[in-house]
Amino acid sequence: MVSKKKNRLIPTVIVFFFVTNVYAQPTPCDFQYGKTEKDSLFCFEEVFLFKTFYDNADYKEAHLHWKTIVDLCPCSWNAIYNTVYLQNMFDFLIQNTESKEQKNRYLKDWLNTIGNRHLYFPKSYTEGAGLGFIAYYSLLYKKNSKEELKKVNDLFVKSIQMEKENTQPAIWDSFFRLTEQLVSVKRDSTLLINALELAVEYFEFEQRKFPPVIRKIWLTMNNLGYTHSTIYREILKLLHQEEPTVQTAKLSAYYALEQQEVENALNFFKEALTITPVTEQKAEVWYSMALIYQMQDNYMEARDAARQAIKLNPNCGKAYILIGDLYAASSSKCNGNNSMPYDYNWAAADKYTRAIELDPSVAEQIAMKRAKLRFPSEEDKFHRGYTKSGTPYKVECWIQETTFVR
Repeated sequence: MVSKKKNRLIPTVIVFFFVTNVYAQPTPCDFQYGKTEKDSLFCFEEVFLFKTFYDNADYKEAHLHWKTIVDLCPCSWNAIYNTVYLQNMFDFLIQNTESKEQKNRYLKDWLNTIGNRHLYFPKSYTEGAGLGFIAYYSLLYKKNSKEELKKVNDLFVKSIQMEKENTQPAIWDSFFRLTEQLVSVKRDSTLLINALELAVEYFEFEQRKFPPVIRKIWLTMNNLGYTHSTIYREILKLLHQEEPTVQTAKLSAYYALEQQEVENALNFFKEALTITPVTEQKAEVWYSMALIYQMQDNYMEARDAARQAIKLNPNCGKAYILIGDLYAASSSKCNGNNSMPYDYNWAAADKYTRAIELDPSVAEQIAMKRAKLRFPSEEDKFHRGYTKSGTPYKVECWIQETTFVR
């Protein structure tokens, strides 16, 4: 352990280090080390003692010399403002002090130093980074009211606007977590949108891994229903590019549909099928694809997709309804060519019946659909020899399914 008795003899190597590391930069100081030779030697000694006590983890004694340096020769050595030095020292002091008033004094000294260090060493520190770390440490060490949290959020925003793409990952992460916290309290979508706009504008997504907390904020927007903003969709695009999930693929597909980009939507759904191993999710994706094919009047593809959904989830009643709807809409495809008029509606009725068996809650919906169905007349059945109910009957045209006579 280093003796706490001040030694006035400064090693020559220390003096040489500081003399040869003068920063030619504008600062508020009229001098770098001291106005006189005596003051300069005293400053050298204080720096030496600070570094010695710090290296021996005697942070309480190191702090005394650090404060002397900051007060008397703040332009002497840029490392006294080093983030790691400050955090290790002040964290120890705050955690090991019982007095609330003393904790606050330590924190105030710490934050003031971070906020002013760019004045003394503008080539080493920036004002924007200082503001970001003031906000960061305020969250870590202070119990903030709602209004104080809003002020901290404003500090983060100002810091990011000043630092832009140079904003430190720790600042981004803390900013996004605070945004999420504020939204949960205020349920104000503006905060979310502003945070994500900053991320899109300044975060170098191609060079850095997408912060997980952005995904969390985006999910919060999704859960709160704030999904119609441009920024929400831009983040969705970025999220899907970096780490595609079934959810991002499906949402991307839905937004593509809104833009009438049907093929893009189908491609996103097909991508979703390759992402998820979950059977139920695959069934949902196939069903969504069936709906798109149905909108395109592509009946064969629509039925094939619906059948895939049923294969993966045999209880998928809505897939049976969709196939029934396809059959019921087959007038232009199935009448004529010696087919019994309206025989396709028997096949449609079969699917509707199966849907009710799987999900009785759709009975009213199915009843309305069945009421609109028109079946083969008695005359047509008689002429074709189908006079007995229950007789097997094959529906031709594109349907190619066996049903029975009603």
